[in-house]
Amino acid sequence: MLSSFPLVSGLLGFWQERGATNTSDKLLSIVQIKATVIGDDTLKGIPIQEIVLGEIVSFNASDVLPGDFLILESRTSA
Repeated sequence: MLSSFPLVSGLLGFWQERGATNTSDKLLSIVQIKATVIGDDTLKGIPIQEIVLGEIVSFNASDVLPGDFLILESRTSA
């Protein structure tokens, strides 16, 4: 009877890990990282995957930066 405990424990651990992985994948598919893009003199948030060459992105400290970009202007607050 004791010899079946490692098998049951292993199966239970596998099942829990599989459930946690599926849950985290679902959460990541729901959450999108967005960037603020300046277009037509307005600011709008779009997913960073949709940013194309030539768009102007506005960001603040601690924002996620979308790929390669060129800083056109910067301001610091004292």
